[in-house]
Amino acid sequence: MSHPPLRDYPREEPAAQPISAWSGEIHRRAVGALRARLAAENPTQPHWWTLNHVAGAPGTWTRATLTARLTPYEDLGIDFDTVYGLRRPDGPRLADRSPGKP
Repeated sequence: MSHPPLRDYPREEPAAQPISAWSGEIHRRAVGALRARLAAENPTQPHWWTLNHVAGAPGTWTRATLTARLTPYEDLGIDFDTVYGLRRPDGPRLADRSPGKP
């Protein structure tokens, strides 16, 4: 993810902005950089979240509980069916791939 270069501001202008404007921008850039780096390695941030939680407590997570746990932290409208491999990006829902289901 590429961001436009920051423009030069007169010293008085940034100081007059609320801190939330700057902290929000820092958050977007940090998360964007993290997601770009993960994407270069192949997993997306939501894929990493999923793998990290499952690895931390094998056999205890369901898709529903994992989605409920991760949803409050995602801010891009992530489709967890895509993360779980149940839907191709921009495509229809695929067959349920749960173990024991045909």
